[in-house]
Amino acid sequence: MSEWQTIDSAPTKPPEGAPKWSANPRVMLFCPNRGSTFGWYYDDEYSSKPRPYWKTDRGQGHIMEDRRDQPTHWQPEPPPPTTGQEGE
Repeated sequence: MSEWQTIDSAPTKPPEGAPKWSANPRVMLFCPNRGSTFGWYYDDEYSSKPRPYWKTDRGQGHIMEDRRDQPTHWQPEPPPPTTGQEGE
């Protein structure tokens, strides 16, 4: 697994060459009050402060919590586990 990096180095745009409608990359985030969670950079120009901000899986339906508890660190989302079965 990767080491935690400061949030200012986190990816905020889809990868180079991805379709324009692609979502921003999902990463693992560390938020001071909620601990580690997964989320993505949300650059909606019409959202309230902070704008833009990081949305988290834990914040679905709890937008104010996301806005108050912005992450300080991030790391890439880990790859899915392998089952060890041939052909996978």
